[in-house]
Amino acid sequence: MAAGAQLLETQRITPESPSAPQACTAHRLQFYSVDAQLLISNVGEYIMEGLDRGEGILIVATPEHQAAFERNILSRTGPASEFSDVSKLTKAKDTGQFLSFDAQELLSSLLLNGELDWPRFERIVGGILKEVRPRVAGASSRAFGEMVGLLWTAGQFELAKQLEDHWNVLMAKSDFQLFCAYPIDIFAPEFRSKAAADVMRSHTHLLPSGDDSAIQLAVERAGLEVVHASDHTAEATPVRTDMPPGEAKILWLHENHPGLADEILAKARHHYNQEKRFRALVENSADAIALTDPRGSILYASPSTSRILGYIPAAITGKKSGDFIHPADRDQVCRTMHAILNWPRTPLQMEFRARHRNGSWCWIEATGSNLLEEPDIEAIAFNYRDVTNRKATEMALRESEASLRDANAGLEQFAYAAAHDLQEPIRNVAIYIELLAEKYHDRLDAEANEFIKVATEGALRMQTLTRDLLAFTRSLDDHALAPKSPLDCTADSGASDSGTSNSNGVFAEVVANLQAAIRASGARVTRDELPPLPMHAAHLLQLLQNLIGNSLKYRGAEAPEVHVSARAGDDEWIVSVADNGVGVPVEYQDQIFGIFKRLHGREFPGNGIGLAICARVVNRYQGKIWVRPRSGGGSIFSFSLAAPEACGLEARPSAAGL
Repeated sequence: MAAGAQLLETQRITPESPSAPQACTAHRLQFYSVDAQLLISNVGEYIMEGLDRGEGILIVATPEHQAAFERNILSRTGPASEFSDVSKLTKAKDTGQFLSFDAQELLSSLLLNGELDWPRFERIVGGILKEVRPRVAGASSRAFGEMVGLLWTAGQFELAKQLEDHWNVLMAKSDFQLFCAYPIDIFAPEFRSKAAADVMRSHTHLLPSGDDSAIQLAVERAGLEVVHASDHTAEATPVRTDMPPGEAKILWLHENHPGLADEILAKARHHYNQEKRFRALVENSADAIALTDPRGSILYASPSTSRILGYIPAAITGKKSGDFIHPADRDQVCRTMHAILNWPRTPLQMEFRARHRNGSWCWIEATGSNLLEEPDIEAIAFNYRDVTNRKATEMALRESEASLRDANAGLEQFAYAAAHDLQEPIRNVAIYIELLAEKYHDRLDAEANEFIKVATEGALRMQTLTRDLLAFTRSLDDHALAPKSPLDCTADSGASDSGTSNSNGVFAEVVANLQAAIRASGARVTRDELPPLPMHAAHLLQLLQNLIGNSLKYRGAEAPEVHVSARAGDDEWIVSVADNGVGVPVEYQDQIFGIFKRLHGREFPGNGIGLAICARVVNRYQGKIWVRPRSGGGSIFSFSLAAPEACGLEARPSAAGL
């Protein structure tokens, strides 16, 4: 329920003139110039209350306000359903329970030569009220009208007062209540005019012009800014009980401090407009906002609560927030709440399950801040959102990743077993083919010997393939990831099993391993000064040895020139191995990192497993590997590694690819 609507039955204006209403039927009044949206909310609540009670509804308003009232009703429950407010309104229109008229057109039909008489008013308006059909037998009716507001805007104050008197007489003779709206600015001089006083005396109830006591607080704040704290003007003042506190405060200022009233009210208008803009942001935010006391009692809930948890704010205000939290999550929420209380103005996040109005549990992501010491808030502030879909996606992703890891592990285990178990029978085949060739080569013709030669070569290739497949499946064994010593970013030789590699030492070890190939090809292998890299030494050795080995293998006519370098990117290291070899055609630069992918014929040995191992290792560290042509001929193979935040922090590969 809107804050203003809660005061419908609490503020009663004392009759002070013969024209004041004598009937007990409620004749409500709201001045809406300073907060038109509050009028929309209050009238929407007023209409829905009448529909729920089965009463007849008559709306006499401008087309703009009629459309706004219906939008307000629509926003309460969303799309129409059998029991929604939208469906109730539609059915009420169809059955005659709800009638609406254009305020200007109806006002024009009531006036004759600019005059208003009682018989004409009773005949037209009384006739309309008789056409309204309450849904419940014996139920009364209620009306909203702003014809008087149109007269006020036109400066026809006496005619507006006369129209109010006619409404009061008709209410005394008929069973209905009335809600009137005037575009009167309570911060302006018109509010203290005789005409405004006459308007108020014509009604039984005056609704606040602003949300809750926001106007009163704005006036009090402005008063403290204009006068000295020692001046009694800034102190608490008597408040009339016949009207809301904000309006009463303004009239008191005009009566007791007319010299300061205009200045104070100008500042109060500024403060209230700021508060109104803030409230509009809160009420239209996708996130819900709640204020609680230190014990978790809900002091305020924003309108988005309805969308996220299904409760209207009034339904949960005053209740314990813990009552809506899943029992399994309460301890964690309590711990976070204690931390929030101990750390004022420090936002802290938490996730928990909350009970929806429909009985289901939804995941909530909330941020809480201790603002108890903020004079304008004095509460624990939470903004929260529904993340149920995100949690479901995360859970499905985790399950998918787990299934993928299990599947990959099974495939790798199968590949390892197949490669390992196939070695012995393939070796036997190769041995017996060789024995066959040695024993019977002089008894067989040339064609048979050629068959034996082809079979022997095939068996040897099978041996190589199974050996390479075994190497691929073992390229990321978990034991190679276990660090056995603290990080060492300063060592200048040798390889380490720590999370960061002593890159220069690893390079020296690679060169030593490839010494025979380097000498045979007459190669020159050089490097720049390499930084410690966030990679286990065994994996860096695999990378450099395969990349440099490829440069030696796929060489051109000149002696190989291989150079290893590293440079820092924005948040990564990029390591490159450049050579002057045969190069890689552009159309094959993405394919060569696949397992068993080869670009060359039998003139170069190998099965295309080395670059696949490189790609697998780099992917394990969430890096990238690529190749590009080198100016002057050859290739530059590069891979990226995320840079460690500090030398003393261990860098481990991610779980991706495990």
